[in-house]
Amino acid sequence: MSSDEKIIYDVLIVGAGPAGALSANLLGKAGVRVLLVDKEHEIVEIPRAVGLCNEGSRILNAAGLMKDFEKNLMDMNEVQFRSEKMEPFFSVDCGEKVNGYNIIRTLYQPDLERCMREGIKRYDNVDFWAGTECLQIEDRGNSVQCRLVTDGDQYRNITCRYVMGCDGGRSNIRKMMGVEFSGQTYAQDWFIIDVKNDPDVHSFNENIPGKTNDRDFIYFMCDPDRPGVTLPTPNGTRRWEFVVKKGESHESISSDQSIKRLLAPWGDADEMNVVRKAIYTFHSRIAKKFRVGNVFLLGDAAHLTPPFAGQGLMAGLRDAYNLSWKVASVLRGELDDEFLDTYHDERHPQAVIIVNVAKALGFLILPQKKWISGMRDALFRGFNKISRSDTKKSLRKTPNSTLGFGSLMRGVSDVTTLMLGFEVLQNSVYKEKPGPNIEPVLIDDCLPNKFVLLSYGESCLGDLSKDVLDDFSAFSGESIVIKSAASNGRGKSGSLSNVRGTCHEETIYDVDNYYKPLFDDGKKVILIRPDKMIVVCEDRKKVNEALQKYMASLNFIQKKESNAA
Repeated sequence: MSSDEKIIYDVLIVGAGPAGALSANLLGKAGVRVLLVDKEHEIVEIPRAVGLCNEGSRILNAAGLMKDFEKNLMDMNEVQFRSEKMEPFFSVDCGEKVNGYNIIRTLYQPDLERCMREGIKRYDNVDFWAGTECLQIEDRGNSVQCRLVTDGDQYRNITCRYVMGCDGGRSNIRKMMGVEFSGQTYAQDWFIIDVKNDPDVHSFNENIPGKTNDRDFIYFMCDPDRPGVTLPTPNGTRRWEFVVKKGESHESISSDQSIKRLLAPWGDADEMNVVRKAIYTFHSRIAKKFRVGNVFLLGDAAHLTPPFAGQGLMAGLRDAYNLSWKVASVLRGELDDEFLDTYHDERHPQAVIIVNVAKALGFLILPQKKWISGMRDALFRGFNKISRSDTKKSLRKTPNSTLGFGSLMRGVSDVTTLMLGFEVLQNSVYKEKPGPNIEPVLIDDCLPNKFVLLSYGESCLGDLSKDVLDDFSAFSGESIVIKSAASNGRGKSGSLSNVRGTCHEETIYDVDNYYKPLFDDGKKVILIRPDKMIVVCEDRKKVNEALQKYMASLNFIQKKESNAA
């Protein structure tokens, strides 16, 4: 069956995996007319990605998905690197919350995809076509003409402004764009095992006094004879990944006898109930361009990373969060199309960093020669001795950044200040003046999906010239003042506590004076983007000039003036 009907959308998203479905939710929330398509009729019921960091939780919350999905997440408290004798030589404490969320949690990917697909049902401006492939795209400059087929015989012609290719590592959209996908394929195969009944305490920990549960631990088994990694997943399940040795056949390592041997240090494989076994070859590849004209690549279509850092899913979520607000702003006429080039400029270097970190971590656990692994263990023991600490270190996940390679060194240590190019730090605040029935919320829940000026103690609008304030107001920018919970200042959430021009301003209240020192007792002012990135961080006396310079960099002022002419 064929149809010559032409259907118009703002954005076509090809691929309903995490990157595509999240993009549909974010764009739907922004009022963009979206068509999401996927070649499969149903969600693939295979647990692929299993890790979510605090930043991912924050992104899901921005899409309004965390309330429904949080019950499906499992908190991790520690990551241990163990030697061939299963003795820990280095550990990372990840039990602390950062920016409002646990640093590492595990998930079941099909549950995440279900939550995302349910989420798009909230928006009448988002359509989802399952069993649909994109056969052809033709970029005509002001629009993209797309040829789709549903169920193999129902053809449709779609006109859209932008296309997001979220169709995986074998992306047809990337091939249509003619974009090189460079990198390497690891010669090392890995054997994946998923079980349904993971013991509360594994065999090698049974004799540890007081040990009643190690299902909140992630283990890297740095055994040169058989490197591997394992992590618990929700609802009593667990995943193992073991190196397939050179010369070892897939049939032999996949046998029931082999699985029993591999899982023996953890328990009885028969009692654990193996529900899945598979051989994987890991890749590290990055597309040369994330944008060509009106077509963009996201998720695995843009980059493939080895799983050792657990950042494959996260990289796709970051792509969606970075690009979606920008596309929505351009479609609303607030930003020029050229601004979309910043998607590649910001995300490509960050993807390179993630791939390289994953490869470095792979080198840490992969050595299959005892003398190399012995040197590694000695190096860590020496580091522990020099640092005068035990084997456990704390982990505060480095936030996402717009700074590309520059963020690698700036973000190595704790980001505990308001830093240009990084996300605004998140803590609890009160939306209204604290009282008996007023509960604190995370600051993200008070921030609109707009550019926001954040100041402490008193409004910064009075520090702006009339021209800069008028430009910021026309840009739909808003102002939020954080006040001490003990303050007697007026204003509450939803009120126009201070209006100059048409700039909307609200007041929220600090919990435990967390933000007071970050804003240098009110001397500092920041501007954040809709994705919570700090793009201006300046002293009050200099904020007028800094804000004017930033808005000019977006070509907004020039665009407004040309329209007026």
